[in-house]
Amino acid sequence: MEIELKSSLKGKDLWLPLFSLFLSIIIFYVFYFNAVFNDPLSAIRVALIFMLAFIMAIPFVQLYILKVMLTKISVNDKALAFTGEYGRFFLINLGGILLTCITLGFYGPWYSRKIIDYISSNTSLEGSPFNFKSTGGNLLKLTLLILVIPFIIFYTSLAAFVIATLDYNAGYTSPLGIFFAIYILASTLLAFALYAFYHFFYKWYVNFQWKDKSITLSTNFWPTIGIMLGQTILTIITFGIYWPARYIKLNRYFISKITIAENENNIGNFVFKGTCKNGFLYFWGQTLLTIITFGIYYPWAYTNIFNWTINNTSVSSSKDLFIAAATN
Repeated sequence: MEIELKSSLKGKDLWLPLFSLFLSIIIFYVFYFNAVFNDPLSAIRVALIFMLAFIMAIPFVQLYILKVMLTKISVNDKALAFTGEYGRFFLINLGGILLTCITLGFYGPWYSRKIIDYISSNTSLEGSPFNFKSTGGNLLKLTLLILVIPFIIFYTSLAAFVIATLDYNAGYTSPLGIFFAIYILASTLLAFALYAFYHFFYKWYVNFQWKDKSITLSTNFWPTIGIMLGQTILTIITFGIYWPARYIKLNRYFISKITIAENENNIGNFVFKGTCKNGFLYFWGQTLLTIITFGIYYPWAYTNIFNWTINNTSVSSSKDLFIAAATN
């Protein structure tokens, strides 16, 4: 059977918080550049004050937007409920940022895990929350094993290439071509490592428990790398024109790989019905409206694309998940 997902989000629901962020950024730049031209030292103070205010305010704005968006989604005509509290979410963010800075980034995976867990555990359907099952330790392992070495190689090769270029320009003999080739290879390795990380991160990210059912992402490595890389290349060589098709095709690929299991038996999966035929021009229309209105239309463009994505998503299951769950 097929279970529909629906979203009734409106542009006016997000207009105020997004406009407030946009306005605060404009105000910052006005004060900052005024200070730069009149008193460079005061420009530093302005930047620090804005950064502190932004850090303090963003959790409240973020949670407000999440609450509005989540509560506008319904599954099988049953609305999601969200019970997150602003004070608690603020403390999680404040503590996470401080600990991540103190530990030079090593606490970052646990901070990410806490944010996801807080949001999911306060989001419920039929009175049951979505519990996040992945751990911060696993994300740290992924980061260290997949990203650290390629980043070290990349920045080492970049430094060597810069030094070789300076030597060459100064008239010294320098194997500039060799260092440039090494830099290109290191860049390619880093790009591949990033795509590999995205694959494993998405699998880490989509790992929830709802009642006695697990919701996970079941993707294979090479097909995932292939579609992500291919869609990115097409977007680049078309100078961004292809981006709606990339968005639609990646959503179709990843959403269709989200599976639902009960007692380790697969009982369903998500389905994405959106196509380039009915989405490509629509997405570009929303983009152009945002551009010609200098960003004013952005909340409506965002919500329209969000609604389009959710409304084209459903769950195909061998059993009635929600009615059956409600009778337990």
